[in-house]
Amino acid sequence: MRNSSLHRSSPTPRFAGRVVRPVAGALLVTALVLTSWVMAGTSQVAAEGETSPAVACAYLQGRVPPAVIQAAMANPDKVYGYLQSTNPNRRGDSYNPPRTSLTLANPNLVWNALSNPVIFKAGCPRPAGMP
Repeated sequence: MRNSSLHRSSPTPRFAGRVVRPVAGALLVTALVLTSWVMAGTSQVAAEGETSPAVACAYLQGRVPPAVIQAAMANPDKVYGYLQSTNPNRRGDSYNPPRTSLTLANPNLVWNALSNPVIFKAGCPRPAGMP
């Protein structure tokens, strides 16, 4: 035998007679929270005249063809990493500087256009065996 209180024939909501009224300031608080959350995720972008100059690390001379270095320095925005933050998931500040140094993806290996290309990093790494 079925329990009549659990299985009703009409699908009426349990709180049908109760009227829920929204709180007047709830929409404003929600908008402020969402705005601050969105603003915290944005990164600081340098103005047009404030771009950091790209530099090539000294150890690239003799390890990478000069044409590759010249092409990367002429069009740095075409090379991976230029002016990105060191950690893209954080806001840009003095502890998260932009990548402006041209270096190899792995400085301990020889240059190869496919497996070890030139990229931009924040600062020049020192390869193993170099003073």
